[in-house]
Amino acid sequence: MTSNTETNSTGETTSRSDRNEALLDTIVAMRLQEDRGYRVTDYLQEHEQQLQHLQREMLVEKGPLHQQQPHNGTNTSAVIVVDSESRSKMLEWMGRVVDYCNLSRESVWIAQNLLDRFLSQHTPTTRLILSSYRQYQLAVMTCLYTTVKIHEPQAMTPQILVNISKGTYTVQEIEALEVEILLAVKFRNNPPTPHSYLRSAMEWMQWQVFHLSNNESNLDCDGEHEEDAVKAMVPLEDHAWSLLYDWALKQIELVTLHDYSLAQVPASGLAYFAFMNALKSSCCVDGDESVNEE
Repeated sequence: MTSNTETNSTGETTSRSDRNEALLDTIVAMRLQEDRGYRVTDYLQEHEQQLQHLQREMLVEKGPLHQQQPHNGTNTSAVIVVDSESRSKMLEWMGRVVDYCNLSRESVWIAQNLLDRFLSQHTPTTRLILSSYRQYQLAVMTCLYTTVKIHEPQAMTPQILVNISKGTYTVQEIEALEVEILLAVKFRNNPPTPHSYLRSAMEWMQWQVFHLSNNESNLDCDGEHEEDAVKAMVPLEDHAWSLLYDWALKQIELVTLHDYSLAQVPASGLAYFAFMNALKSSCCVDGDESVNEE
């Protein structure tokens, strides 16, 4: 394939083929990263099953009245009260907070992923969080605070969250839980996000479309469907790419973030399905119409 170059705003010349390879390397690295440390389990069901097991098996008889007490101080009388609806409501709350503070919606996904991974572990603290709305709200606020501190250019102090909660929680509670969460996830709080996959993959596809539009048909596509999709996008203009990206983000924000069953799907899978749904909605693949703003 002939190497094409373009000159950026600083006058430097960038090899298109080198950039294409760099994007693919980035996507491969993110895939390895999400497989090795950013998996989420169906923790709601798992904690419920474990609690039922503890109630049946982890009891000892003490005293003449055979009073039953749990091993290791585990409260087997607790009930898992947090459910998928609770999760959705707190996600909506985080969305309102980041919008009000002019932060990125991507931070909401990172914060929820942090909380989901923490709750995927089976500890007395995670069981307590899932058994108390108060503790669950504290965990959500703490994960948002931690994520903003790491990923946003502006910090969110614990006192801001204390004020938002109208004094329900203290700075000490937030900071103590933050340490416990970070230790539990081994300080992994830089997950590949569906947003980062979309950015890299769509830039890669734009390179491919550039080559195809210049009669270079040697596409780096695996499979007939991927090649057809790239060919279908040749006529797209820059504004159409932006619309596709925006539509794919809406798929992620309105569907995946509010559907607990999709919490276990890797970010790469969410990005792929969100983009394909956006592409089909735009009639770029199955129809003859080009993307428009309606």
